[in-house]
Amino acid sequence: MKMSDLQLCTHCQSEVPKKATVCACCRRDLNHKWYKKIQFSTVVTFLPFVLFVGYLKGWFEPEFSNYQGDFKTTQVNMLKIPDVQGNRLIFKIENTSDVKWENLSYELVSTKDNNIVEVETGNQRAWVIQPQSASYLMVDSLDDVNGVSWQLNIKNLEVPLF
Repeated sequence: MKMSDLQLCTHCQSEVPKKATVCACCRRDLNHKWYKKIQFSTVVTFLPFVLFVGYLKGWFEPEFSNYQGDFKTTQVNMLKIPDVQGNRLIFKIENTSDVKWENLSYELVSTKDNNIVEVETGNQRAWVIQPQSASYLMVDSLDDVNGVSWQLNIKNLEVPLF
């Protein structure tokens, strides 16, 4: 064999033919193409699957606790509910984050003379607020005491799956 037809094994430095794929001395792979390695193809095959499962399980969803400061609630209106002792409160909720949120869990606190009169909790599953926008929420309160002020506290929001 000619010298030009030989190459050195990168592992044991023995001479092997250029067309050889495995070294005759050390039995190591001479074809160093990283994309042909079984480890690489395994990772490439399963990584998208793992990322998709993680997405479905919510591993990459933003947590509401990190965005709580991006919301501002303002009471816009109060209407008496006819035939019922209570009020319908309308709140404007402003979202200054870059995330779409849904499924609101809230706490409605009524106070009079700096004393808490009542705390009501609730959920609005069909409620959605887009990024950098405002949305309105109607909440019914059975409290009908004169001179009461209401504050809406957002307890939790979720990120929609799709």
